[in-house]
Parts: sequence; C-alpha cells; structure tokens
Amino acid sequence: MQTETSKVDSIDVVAISGRLDPAAAIELKKVFTPLLSAGATKLVVDMAAVEYIGSAGLRELFFAAKSLERAGGKLVCCSLQPEVQRIFDIAGFSIPYQVFATRDEAVKGL
Repeated sequence: MQTETSKVDSIDVVAISGRLDPAAAIELKKVFTPLLSAGATKLVVDMAAVEYIGSAGLRELFFAAKSLERAGGKLVCCSLQPEVQRIFDIAGFSIPYQVFATRDEAVKGL
C-alpha cells in the first residue's frame, strides 16, 4: 500500500493505492494519526487505486471517522473500484459514511 497526503483548502485528502490488508491497515493508521492529532476535521479518502480492502482496513477507516465525528468533523470516501464498493456494501460501510464517485465531488460534499 502507498499513500499520498494533500490538502484542498481546509480539507485533508489521503489517496491510497494497492491492497488495504492487515499490514497496510497498520500503515494507514500511521497516516491518519498525525492528521487527527493536528486537528483535522474534514478528510477525503481517495480509493481510486485500491484494489482490495479487508476488515482491518475498514476498521481503520471506521476509527478515523469516529475520531473526526467526535471533533465535529467528517470523513468521506471516493472513487471506489467495483470490488471495493462491493465490500463496502456487504459490510454496510456505505450506509453511515458518504461515498462519492470522484474526488471533486467528495471535496464539494464536505
């Protein structure tokens, strides 16, 4: 897994590529922690290049989203590949968290 962090106005964007398996989930937590500690309140997770996400990856997204919610913020995801979208749907992850088709839509949605 690889990540790239950027900012669009006051919105933090984390683009992820590769597989979000248990080992990658640990690395993702290391990406989210400094953002959350620095007071981020709006986070877009761009998953255009994610080919697989497992329960550990979903868990890290959930923890980051809950942390943001406690701070009055929000996490949204965008650009899910069909297989990742299917996993989101099966896990019920699409229900509590907004999923946008593109990064631009996600930024506008925040």
